[in-house]
Amino acid sequence: MAFSPDGSVLATASSDHTIKFWNPNTGLEVSQLIGHSDAVFALAWSPNGTKLASAGADKTVRIWDAATGALLQTLDKNYGAVRAIKWINDQMILSGGDDATLRGWRISDGAMMFEQDTEHNAIFSLEYNPVNQRVFVGSMDGYISTWSLK
Repeated sequence: MAFSPDGSVLATASSDHTIKFWNPNTGLEVSQLIGHSDAVFALAWSPNGTKLASAGADKTVRIWDAATGALLQTLDKNYGAVRAIKWINDQMILSGGDDATLRGWRISDGAMMFEQDTEHNAIFSLEYNPVNQRVFVGSMDGYISTWSLK
């Protein structure tokens, strides 16, 4: 699950292939995004809150317009379930999953900017430090790896 940057919407991922938007003040479901063909594992809001990225067992990262619910892009050059996503800025997102490969995607055209084999097990978490421009990757085998985006 992930809160929008302004805290006004909570997005939740589900094994029923959907993403639900909730009003955190009332606890009521506001809307639903449908498009994945399998379980959704990860969600991440763009820094400006206008887009939501989702990732899942269908080996895709999907970029949604948060206001309209329209599917904007499908990033599908992954070779396993995608379990972690992280926005770097409004123009780049990272993904990782069962194939143990870190990928960087350009949002403007969906192009894959790089692939990095982590040489470990499946990627379960990603974090980015904007101060030193390093990505930290948590793997299922307990290792944490780091790479520079400079």
